[in-house]
Formats: sequence, structure tokens, C-alpha cells
Amino acid sequence: KGQTKTSPAPKAQTPEPVKPVKRLSAEYNLPPSDLLDQVPAQEEHTFDDLKAVAERLASCLDEFGVQGSVVETKPGPVVSMIEFRPAPGVKISRIANLNDDLALALKASAVRIEAPIPGKDLVGIEIPNHNRKTVYFRSIIESDAFMKAQMQLTMALGQDIQGQARVESLARMSHLLVPGTTGSVKSVCLNSILTSFLFTHSPQDLR
Repeated sequence: KGQTKTSPAPKAQTPEPVKPVKRLSAEYNLPPSDLLDQVPAQEEHTFDDLKAVAERLASCLDEFGVQGSVVETKPGPVVSMIEFRPAPGVKISRIANLNDDLALALKASAVRIEAPIPGKDLVGIEIPNHNRKTVYFRSIIESDAFMKAQMQLTMALGQDIQGQARVESLARMSHLLVPGTTGSVKSVCLNSILTSFLFTHSPQDLR
């Protein structure tokens, strides 16, 4: 009988050591934020501005058979949140399905309901502001959240509902999707992300 020859197992290849990336940040002067347009003074939204809206909201909920009280109002640059505590026995599902009815009653373009707010016994109702505040890119670049961020590829995303600067790290995201219809400034969003990198990294670091 013939004997089957077995070929020797291939030798395991030793991976080449990864060469450390040469960092030139210490030798590179990052661009100053004054290259961007100055942020003009804008009228801030106050709690008094939301008082009438909160009272109208409570009245609308009462008309729909939802009793409770307004606990707090949080004005934001574009959308403001009203925190509402339902009365005992009121089901959260009754509030969660009132988006369209509340938008019609409050003459708002849309209303978003967060029922309940995580960690609270409250329902959050987000209502668009009649006078929207413009969020400028420079204000995010100069914020403490951006300047003190200790992470790779920091992105200046904008402001949250409370008007605080919101930054994230692209390096910590497995995926990033920027959706939107034609003309909804998706390209402006991408350009802002790329500009964020230019304000925190040298060209060599980005390569």
C-alpha cells in the first residue's frame, strides 16, 4: 500500500512590530478659535418664557383626563423640556400617546414625550421654542467640554436640550450615521466634524 505524504505545517509567521506613530502635536501650533466668526449676543430663553407654556400644557393634559403638576421647566436653545409629574393612578401610556394632540393644542410643530424620564418619576415633554437660538460652532469649540476633552477624534456636535456643549469621540464609536433629507445640511454636519479634528490634532496625527 502506498503511503500518504503529509506536508509539514507552515511555520507561524511572527507579526511585524507595529511602529509607533510619530506625534507632531508638540511641534505644531493648533489653529486658534478666533479664525471663526465671533459669536453674536443672543437673547437667552428664560424660565419665565416657559411659564405660560407650562400652564397651557397642564391645562391641556387635564382636558385629556391626565391630572398632575408641572415640576420643572428646562429651556434649551431649540427645544425646551417641561417635566410633569402625573397624579397617582394615571397610566404613563395615556400620556405617551398624546404627542399629536398636545402639538395641536399648543400650536407647536411637534411634541416629543419621554415617558418616563430615566431615573425619575416624571414625564418629560419637549416643545420647540418659538424663537430658536442659533448654536454657533465657535461656542462649542471654546467650551470647557471640548477644550478639556481627553479623547481621540473629539467631535463638536452642538448643544443638548439644556444648552450645554455636547462633544463625543469618533474613535469610541463603532458606527456613525448622519441621516437627513436633501437640503438638511448633512454636508455641513460632516464639515463641522472634520473641522473639529483640525482644531485638536496636527496634520500628521490625523494621517
